Amino acid sequence: YLHLLEDNLIDPDSLLCVTFTKKAASEMVARIRRFEGEDFSSQFICTYHSLCTKILRAEHDAIMYPKNFEVMDERQQRALLRNLYRKYDLRMDSGSFGAFLAWLGKFKSNIDYVPGMLSSLNADVEKREALKNVQDKVFIGYIQYQKDHRILDFDDLICFTLYLLTTDEKVRRKWQEKFDYIEVDEFQDTSGLEEQLIDILAAKKHNLFVVGDPDQNIYEWRGSDNRILLDFPLKHRPTQDFILARNYRSTDRILKCANSLISHNSERVKKDLYTDRRSDVPVYFYCEKTLEKCAADIAAIIGDKVKKGGKFSDDAVLLRSGFLSDEVEQAFKAQDIPYEVIGGVPFNQREEIKDALAILKVVDCDDDASLKRIINIPRRGFGEKKLKYLENLAGGKNLYRVLRSSLNDAVIGKSSVRDLVSAIEKVKRMIGRYSLSDIIDAALDETGYSEYIRKLGDDEKFDNLNTFRKSFSRYAENNSEISSLHEYIEDFEQVDAGEMASDKVKLLTIHAAKGLEFKNVFVTGFSEGIFPSNRSNEEGRGGMEEERRLCYVALTRAQDELYLFGSAESFGGDKRGRVSRFIDEIGTDNLCCIGYETANRANNLLPGPTFVVGLAIVHPAYGRGVITEVNPDSVGVDFGSFGCKHLKISSRLAEMIEQENPTKDNKDVLDIKPVKNNVKDRDSSDSSIGDIPFYKPWIQDPNHPETRPEYDSQGAASRGRVREGKGASIRSGRVFDMNTIPCALNLDYLKSFNYENVNPDGWECVGIIDHGTCDFHCQNCGTMIRYVHNMVSKVGRTLSVGCLCAGNLMGDIELSKRQETLFKKGQKLMSAFRSAVWRPIAGAGYALDFAGEHFEVFSPEEGKFQMSINHGAFRRFSSLSLVKQACFDRILDR
Repeated sequence: YLHLLEDNLIDPDSLLCVTFTKKAASEMVARIRRFEGEDFSSQFICTYHSLCTKILRAEHDAIMYPKNFEVMDERQQRALLRNLYRKYDLRMDSGSFGAFLAWLGKFKSNIDYVPGMLSSLNADVEKREALKNVQDKVFIGYIQYQKDHRILDFDDLICFTLYLLTTDEKVRRKWQEKFDYIEVDEFQDTSGLEEQLIDILAAKKHNLFVVGDPDQNIYEWRGSDNRILLDFPLKHRPTQDFILARNYRSTDRILKCANSLISHNSERVKKDLYTDRRSDVPVYFYCEKTLEKCAADIAAIIGDKVKKGGKFSDDAVLLRSGFLSDEVEQAFKAQDIPYEVIGGVPFNQREEIKDALAILKVVDCDDDASLKRIINIPRRGFGEKKLKYLENLAGGKNLYRVLRSSLNDAVIGKSSVRDLVSAIEKVKRMIGRYSLSDIIDAALDETGYSEYIRKLGDDEKFDNLNTFRKSFSRYAENNSEISSLHEYIEDFEQVDAGEMASDKVKLLTIHAAKGLEFKNVFVTGFSEGIFPSNRSNEEGRGGMEEERRLCYVALTRAQDELYLFGSAESFGGDKRGRVSRFIDEIGTDNLCCIGYETANRANNLLPGPTFVVGLAIVHPAYGRGVITEVNPDSVGVDFGSFGCKHLKISSRLAEMIEQENPTKDNKDVLDIKPVKNNVKDRDSSDSSIGDIPFYKPWIQDPNHPETRPEYDSQGAASRGRVREGKGASIRSGRVFDMNTIPCALNLDYLKSFNYENVNPDGWECVGIIDHGTCDFHCQNCGTMIRYVHNMVSKVGRTLSVGCLCAGNLMGDIELSKRQETLFKKGQKLMSAFRSAVWRPIAGAGYALDFAGEHFEVFSPEEGKFQMSINHGAFRRFSSLSLVKQACFDRILDR
């Protein structure tokens, strides 16, 4: 920005610099003023919302809105919704407000709704209102209020601006000519709508400069898209890239951990941060049994640092989720550690603290406003009507003094307010005779407020009240010059929220810590189910990569020292209770592991999915493959045309497990993809034929916990190898008793299927093969079958069986039938997809519309391919076969 101003003499008003927060914009202006002087100003160093507001006000005639139209903030939204909820007799709380905002954001996620907002649709709204439920009426009432009052919310600003720029050519040309250069900060957090806005403004002069770090995109849950930055060079050609890898904040040891962690992400620009700040202080990982113990460790470490001359304000505790703050706050209170919750309700703004201060103000100076607040807390039969009566009776005089002299009044006497007056008077008599700490305790106890909070059963409010008492005592000790309750209260109200001094530990979520830095950082919650969260596991690779970026942001907030904490508790369905996989990805060699026995014990807690023969893997380079060999630290995977590859067992490999693979806890319908197999007959000695290899021979060990069944002439199940005998037939090296009635044909046998040595819950189907004809013998019953279910037990044993035997092994025949039905449907779909014709499109690409999806494929250079689904961001592939596989995966997912 300074280079353009000084070296190119560009007018500041022709430079657009977009930031994500007002704070960032203010900081940038302040830095520029150091060089340009205090008189420097530019209205176009601003946020997206501020930019859109400026454009809409300048073009207000085009949208028929007043120039000074109002922008509704969250406080006004909440007030409007409260009125609407009251109108329809609904209860509004923070949860319902958040849900409404999410619903509203989804409605306003594109510009399609804008024409309706700009027109008069009162009659239409009334017609729709008659057909909607109560919740929909609230939504319609909100939109109608906006229309009637010509008021916009933050979502409207960008949508209205986009609509205006796309529909009014004159306005579009004006603003494209306006800016000679456009700069955008934090571009990794850009949403699709914001990208469209910037692209329109920069379309004429191609004057766009963006800064961002794909590794710090942590807002995809609210609309940002990491691919926007990654694909920037493809959409804006030519583009010159600069990779800024030098870090001026953290030590080399901290960066080594961060680099190791983020290297497990694939959707990124490869870079390794480096620094000149060398340090001998390691990054610590504490592995404890419970979250409470982790919190106690944090409090102890911080307390020890302060004893050695440090400050509380040097330290920050970063949380993956807000609920983790409870244990930390309790530990801080137990150790009398002052702290501040960033992003939460300030301590002295919490209702119970306001009430306590009001009681003290009545004791101190008979304050009218304070009396009104606490006169009926707890309930004393003194509601609004009696309070109005008291105000009329006082006639402008002090309310408390009138109340004290009117306790025998016919109206006032009907309440129990006499007890409150008696308590206040008792505390007043203590002033000058007792310490201020004793006076505060008596005021809360004698008025019944402490007991009232206790009976509420709200532990947080009760703890906050006790913290209020302790903090006042500590503050009094450190400020002996305070001689009166009045000075005491006055000083308390003037200090920052949370504690009595600015020297406080910061307690905040990782999202709230974005862009901040702290001398010492403590990150808690490194347990599977918390960090990473169960939700990120459910969202697959994309969700896990964002979770990993969030961890990366947490690590890189630290300047000097970094402490990580995890527990072996069970969270969110993870029954085993495991330390986060991120510790493994950071690398225990990069950490000083402490607690729970030894560092190796912590390492042993790291998650490791069971890799078994037959499990399907989807590799970003080689595509889909199947595990053929399992070793202690690696697996062999057959990737078909790419051959067999040996991959190291790691959390990254765990993410490649095909999501459609069943797990023993999942009894839902499974989406088993068809696997091409041209082998009509396979020999047990040949393990290299076909896409799914034939499994190793059964272990012939009479003491083995699982053995193949054999059948006697009555069809009863026993144990041991299928015996050779009269009528025996040898096929493909396997022996079957032709006198045995296959279980698929023996209904009595189906009913009695109950092997003591085979746990039905321990078997899973990991794939189905179509042999084309019924020429394969079921390894369980000998029936000739066409569709082969490849089964794997929880201890790694394998069987290739028919549908009914597969169902019996899993303990759910209907599930097995659904699997086979889905497989057959997938085969038909694959056949139709392969025969579909791709049509040429502009830009030397091809497009296909199939099963409700729109695919586009381009090849920017030989050996590289890009594919887009439904006009979304492009993904990169190394071969056309991988592109087609990704397209078909999308169809199956749909």
